Amino acid sequence: MNAVRALDRTVTGDAELRRTLVVVSAVVCFETVLFSILGPLLPHLADRFGLSKTAAGVLVAMYAAGAFLGAVPSGLVAARIGAKATALGGLVLLGGASILFGIAPNAAWLFVGRLLQGVACALALTGGFAWLLAHTPSERRGGIVGVALGAAVAGALLGPAFGALAASIGTATVFAGLAVVALALAGGGVTLPGAPLEPVASVGVLRRALRHGDVLFSALMIVLAGFLLGVLSVIAPLHLAGLGWSSAGVGAIFVVTAAANTAATPLLGRSMDRAGRIVPLRIVLALCCIGSLALGLPGGRLAYPAVVFAAGAFYALLWTPPMVLLSDAVDRRGLGFVAGFVLMNLAWSPGQLVGSAFAGAVAQATSDGVPFLIAAGLCLAALVCVRTR
Repeated sequence: MNAVRALDRTVTGDAELRRTLVVVSAVVCFETVLFSILGPLLPHLADRFGLSKTAAGVLVAMYAAGAFLGAVPSGLVAARIGAKATALGGLVLLGGASILFGIAPNAAWLFVGRLLQGVACALALTGGFAWLLAHTPSERRGGIVGVALGAAVAGALLGPAFGALAASIGTATVFAGLAVVALALAGGGVTLPGAPLEPVASVGVLRRALRHGDVLFSALMIVLAGFLLGVLSVIAPLHLAGLGWSSAGVGAIFVVTAAANTAATPLLGRSMDRAGRIVPLRIVLALCCIGSLALGLPGGRLAYPAVVFAAGAFYALLWTPPMVLLSDAVDRRGLGFVAGFVLMNLAWSPGQLVGSAFAGAVAQATSDGVPFLIAAGLCLAALVCVRTR
């Protein structure tokens, strides 16, 4: 009888985990759609609101800036109302901020809308991942995180398509439609079981968490992943355009890259459950180093897109190992998953901001290859650090 009851609890737990995984993956996918929507839409917004290149760059940075500003508050909110409510509240805020962005009457409100989207992103991701991992056994953590991050890559596929649609039929219509999707997702998650309340992820708690070597190492790996994303997102499109590729061609290259990662990321996560955490990280870091070196070398019109595809796929894979390691570390230290994903938001956003600004400045002063050679050096240094663990 006890065995039957235990089996019933296991089956029920698996069903709840699957339902939570579906909803959280949809949240992550939706957030990534909004993150990646701006690319094809930016020229339209620049013409409409008279944005200079500098102002356009600031608009792009607003999302990551909002995520950084919202990171610690997201932990405080989750400690008070729970991870599930924080994630669903972040979705509602994403919907409202999207409406504001879509109907913005001037550039100032456009910037405010984009900043609020970033703040909502912090709430949705901190709450969503903490909610999901509270239901996930540690031995399945890699595979579950891999599936959720695969959904993020799928969002990166859809974002540019929605951006192009908004440029064609109008931002108000598209962003209002996205707001409806956000509210529908929030409604779909209401009936799911939540997660237990966790300790407050205050600044003091986060500072003490970073004194632990495993937590700090995982956070720094996420900073590196954000940095590589920033470098690639600035240099690769401009260099491809310089080689004669059209905007549609550049977009197609990144879409194919994202499609490959949608399938590869869950596989990497499951491999971390089977082969341990460190070996897959070493392999991915080595691949990122090779890809960065290849991007740093001169490439022709046909060869360079292939290198961008490979390196972009390697860079995207780098997100999964440190997120799993960070989850393990905060769980082992009793810090709670909320604190872990507050640290994630505090790590990726400045990494991406610095990577973008650094790549543009260095490329302008030297050449397009130099930022990637520096990125290769950082990947090599990280690989050496991993080998000593």
